[in-house]
Amino acid sequence: MKKLILILGFLFAANASAGLIVNAAFEFGLNGSYNYTGTLTGEDLDNDGFLRFTELTSFTETAGGHTLGTLVDIGDIDIANELWIPNGISWVSFIDTAFMTFDVRSFSCATDNGCDARLTSFNLSNNNVPEPMSILLLGLGLVWIGLLRKKKVV
Repeated sequence: MKKLILILGFLFAANASAGLIVNAAFEFGLNGSYNYTGTLTGEDLDNDGFLRFTELTSFTETAGGHTLGTLVDIGDIDIANELWIPNGISWVSFIDTAFMTFDVRSFSCATDNGCDARLTSFNLSNNNVPEPMSILLLGLGLVWIGLLRKKKVV
């Protein structure tokens, strides 16, 4: 019985689901004038309901040509409420007030310099993909159960 419990533990240990994938368009500007646009994608890897800088897979800002490579930080994106929170590190005294910061902190869209940003479109998809390792473990578990049963019969 102990072996059966061990096998079942291995079978259910692997988690085949990953976090939600976010695809969003945004715009930002100074004092309510949204002159700049862009897109971002990412995956909520830790399943905490927020998309953070470390979870971004792409970022493009069209006017300045900024990409994920020139991006320093973004605020958190609340997935459930589709809300961009300006708590990223800004260029001014490193205060957590930025929607986004670029170019080694030489530019920031932050609330302390009159910048505002908003998400204009927001799409979610779930990344539940079966893993080959889970299938392999299931097969090995079934073979092991069969071998245990065969030993008891003989």
